[in-house]
Amino acid sequence: QLHNPTLAYFTSNPKDKPTLTTFDGYYELASLNGNIAKNENGYYTHAHATLANKKFDGIAGHVDNAKVGLTVEVTIIPLSATLQRAVNPETGFGPIVTDK
Repeated sequence: QLHNPTLAYFTSNPKDKPTLTTFDGYYELASLNGNIAKNENGYYTHAHATLANKKFDGIAGHVDNAKVGLTVEVTIIPLSATLQRAVNPETGFGPIVTDK
């Protein structure tokens, strides 16, 4: 369960800033997937969520910010290689880059 989650929507243009929307209230976390990569500032979390309200209306997007309401169960599966991202500080867009 997440409380007052903020989700981001990115356009297909990496120069655009994402649209951020905060949803007031508590939402069931139906699905969460993504990855945690390294970047020059430490770590970059890229997570997608599908959420539902008490009427079972669904919303989905990139997780920008959320507080755990009651509990959230997360499974993290380590990869055999380290993901690297180069993040644009103006837009927050962080494509995966290859090691050199």
